[in-house]
Amino acid sequence: MNLKHLLKDGLESTFRFQFNISDNTSPSLTSYVITLNNSEQDCFYIKVEIKDDTRLTIYAEPEKYGANFLQLMNSSDGEKRKLFVKYWETISLKNNKINVRINELPYTIESFLSDSSDWSKFNIRFTKSPFYENDSDKESIIVSYTVLICSMMLSLIDYKVEGYEEGNVIEVASKKYERNPINRELCLYAKGYTCSCCGFNFKNTYGKIGENFIEVHHIVPVSKMGPHYIVDPINDLTPLCSNCHSMIHKKNPPYTVDELKAIMEDQKNGN
Repeated sequence: MNLKHLLKDGLESTFRFQFNISDNTSPSLTSYVITLNNSEQDCFYIKVEIKDDTRLTIYAEPEKYGANFLQLMNSSDGEKRKLFVKYWETISLKNNKINVRINELPYTIESFLSDSSDWSKFNIRFTKSPFYENDSDKESIIVSYTVLICSMMLSLIDYKVEGYEEGNVIEVASKKYERNPINRELCLYAKGYTCSCCGFNFKNTYGKIGENFIEVHHIVPVSKMGPHYIVDPINDLTPLCSNCHSMIHKKNPPYTVDELKAIMEDQKNGN
């Protein structure tokens, strides 16, 4: 499968939207322009550029006629801006560069959180060079960072998937944070795809088909969340394999990760 199809599959499986992707290739630069397949209004576009097969640059901004989308971003409340900043901070920790510009001016995290201006322009620019170490990981890294930048854009609006639950369609509007794929993506970027309890990694066992596959467990049970509970994707979520996720829910409230680890250790030692 070529990168264009991998980008489309990665974005659509994560966000449950249809995306249009056009590509342009030259000897030194490969680029992809990604837009939402939305006939009602323009929203935003993402441009992915791979230069000399070593430098990855991803741009994201509202489309030319995406004034309504820009207004939604501009009217984002404090909790949405904090989630956007969590992406900004977490991605920047791994030797990546993220520049955010509003009305053509560069912003810091502090100035972004305190900003109250009217936005006429907004864009994100992500760069990483070199962006991969192992040639076999190159395409999955491009897809992963494209999904993350898309998540940043969507984190500033009331994005929700009707019916999303760990890959299945279930979410209810009144609990829009509980199964939000934007929260899930940030958790997995920060913590990886290895089970927090047993250390199982699907890719290591199943190869390519297990790549980027893991379940996400809510440390605070969804049933205990009030309607206004705000999930912290890094502190409230953790990756678990299917077996550990099932076992951790064998009682109510669920076992903690440390409790399940202790049970596994006792079993290993014959206790």
